[in-house]
Amino acid sequence: MLAGSDTAMQSAPLVSVAITSYNSGALIAKAIESVLAQRTGFPFEIVISDDCSADGTVAVAESYRVKYPEVVRVIVT
Repeated sequence: MLAGSDTAMQSAPLVSVAITSYNSGALIAKAIESVLAQRTGFPFEIVISDDCSADGTVAVAESYRVKYPEVVRVIVT
């Protein structure tokens, strides 16, 4: 089950969790999963910013965006 309540996830996020990355392919999934595992009573979002990684980091982040579109945003610079 996704962190937070279903009702809470449907409204605007109260908290934004920023994950910045560069060539973090081996670790990014663990970082995202650790945020998703948190239990909250308020809506939140995960904003992942990547700075031109060349190791598959963006593909992993995008897979989470597809799986959790209401929570995960990916910004590629």
